[in-house]
Order: sequence, then structure tokens, then C-alpha cells
Amino acid sequence: MEKADKLDQKLYTKESYAKLLDSVEKAKIILVSGTAEAVSQTIVSIEDAILNLAVKANADEVKAYVDQIVVEDASKYTSKTYEQYEDAYHTLIALSNDLDNLSVEQFNQAKTAFETAYKNLVIKDDTQNVGEPSDTPSTNDNNKLGVYVGLVVLSTGLMLVLLKKSILRFKKSSLIR
Repeated sequence: MEKADKLDQKLYTKESYAKLLDSVEKAKIILVSGTAEAVSQTIVSIEDAILNLAVKANADEVKAYVDQIVVEDASKYTSKTYEQYEDAYHTLIALSNDLDNLSVEQFNQAKTAFETAYKNLVIKDDTQNVGEPSDTPSTNDNNKLGVYVGLVVLSTGLMLVLLKKSILRFKKSSLIR
């Protein structure tokens, strides 16, 4: 009980610390009129409550993280991936609304789930209905790499022609003198 009394209540979730206080109150009653076996069980109960104390998440960090979130536009993503994203978002928000009972572990799990759902968002393909296979394979027409490669090849060819003309002019001017 002495060990339990030295713990700082502010560091732990309200719920986990309440369980410890409950165990300590029961122990005080049992110490007065309980058997040796009951006292032993009470000590184990207090030790378990101490081991199960959940460190409270830093409220400022949680608020800062939640405040910086910009919710994505549902119309841009497939319904399945957006639903997972939205569920993870709502879970994170619900947990952040009860900061007295939000542990570091719970916050980290919710944060990771949200970030994973964000990374897994799939952009809708506007050229076809989602879920229906396309009759033609993707040709990647929107890729501009071919245009750039073509321009580089054309420029290189033009430079070679101009270089050859310059060499020929130089040779002619050398022969005339």
C-alpha cells in the first residue's frame, strides 16, 4: 500500500488509477478484519493494479496531432478504402475526446491505424466505374516521358547536324586559304 500511495495520479489514466484506489480501499478493510489468505490476495490485487496502470497520453500532443489532420475528400477515393480511413479517423477523435482515460498505448495504436488507413487510400479511376474491370488494358497515356525523350532525341540530332555543318565549313575555309 505504501508503494501505491507514492504514485502520482496525474501520470495515469483515470480509469486505471481508480482500479488501484479501489484495491487499496479494499485492502484497508481486509487488513483490519481479514484472514491471512485474504490479506495475501489483497496484496496481489494491489500489485496487479499497479502493474496495470496505464500511462496517460500527453493531452497537448494528442490535441496538436488531431488539430493538424485535414480530412480527405471522400469523392476522390474508393468507398472501401475511404470507409476504413473514416473509421480510423472517428476512432481517433472519439479517443481524443476522453483525455483523462486515453493511454499512450491507445493513442499510438489509434494514430498508427489512422496513418495506415491514410496511406492505403486508393484514388478512384474516373474513366470507369469502380469495381468494373476495364475492357482495355491501361496504356498509361497520361505519361509524358515519351514526349520528353522524343524532344531530347530530336535536340541531339539537330545538334549533330549543326556540328557537322560547322566542321564542313571549317574544312572548306581551311582549304580555301
